[in-house]
Amino acid sequence: IEEEVLGSGARVLDLGCGRGLIGVLVGLFTRASEPRWYLGVDRCDRYVRAARQALEDVPGCAVQTLDLRDFDPPSADVVVVNDVLRFLPFTSQDALLRRLARALPPGARLFVREKDAAGGWRFTWAALVAAGTMLLPGQPRHGTHYRRAGDLRNALLATGFSVRDRAVPRAASPAWVLLEAVRRPSSMGLV
Repeated sequence: IEEEVLGSGARVLDLGCGRGLIGVLVGLFTRASEPRWYLGVDRCDRYVRAARQALEDVPGCAVQTLDLRDFDPPSADVVVVNDVLRFLPFTSQDALLRRLARALPPGARLFVREKDAAGGWRFTWAALVAAGTMLLPGQPRHGTHYRRAGDLRNALLATGFSVRDRAVPRAASPAWVLLEAVRRPSSMGLV
């Protein structure tokens, strides 16, 4: 996500915030004269504690322990969903996208980065590595529900976003997709 998005005084919602890296970047890139508004959400208490500690001196930044299946998102200008959707069943992924479409104002940007189930052997390798890391002590345990990039695009389009592909690092490009979805004004009656 571009520095100008994070540092523009935009209201940033970080779903699956982990240890709060996006919040730290918001704090670093926001000019002193601009207001800060960052809300990080994660269901792992340990990650939330680490994020709170990282952000304790950054005004306007908060982190909450919540399950995205039950989360009613506030309005925001930028939403980041980085490697998180796969931990929700497909019906919960779709329900979260519908709730985001209802909550976000027209023009709000949603960045979704996820492994592409249509990525061939690179996807298989990346999924195996991710599954292996969940076996490490202290790591949260989740089931995974990977989508093909085309199915994720269609889910975003169906909930009232326009969607475009963004560049991902060259080595990861067959395994990951980064989508930028912009809330369309006409989606008010959808979802």
